[in-house]
Amino acid sequence: MEQAKAFVQAMSDVGCELSLDDFGDGFGSFYFLEHLTFDDVKIDSEIVSQCAYNRTDRLIVESIVGIARGSARRPLPNTWRTNRR
Repeated sequence: MEQAKAFVQAMSDVGCELSLDDFGDGFGSFYFLEHLTFDDVKIDSEIVSQCAYNRTDRLIVESIVGIARGSARRPLPNTWRTNRR
């Protein structure tokens, strides 16, 4: 984890914005969210695609959005692509 932290910090120091991808696809995502600095939290596309039809998925998405915003990160669907060059 220390090497990952150093890498993330080095990338951030040179101006890279980083995303935690597929958030919600496994419990390990919470560990990474707590210990590494990311600009975006990309929510797993399967959960996002079902949130209009499935109450549980909708609650999960709402919770992840709340966690992301509460930790000053941008919540995005995993299908979101950015081009900030």
